[in-house]
Amino acid sequence: MKTLDSGNALRDGDIPEILKADLTPNIRFVSEWLEKSAWDKMMEGQLPEVSGNLEVAGGIFPVKFALSFSKQAGFL
Repeated sequence: MKTLDSGNALRDGDIPEILKADLTPNIRFVSEWLEKSAWDKMMEGQLPEVSGNLEVAGGIFPVKFALSFSKQAGFL
């Protein structure tokens, strides 16, 4: 993690240490497998979250993220 801007400069200074950015600089999210029907529901706004594993600070943590989509210049 090279940079972080959460809108709170005091917090931004602490986060790299908390996340052990010097030892594990990458943050990765791997979603659970989604069938085509789940993708279709996401595109229709009927699947409000996605589950998976977040790899950060040397650990792997199960998480759920809220989803939101918007179109910009004809793209989803």
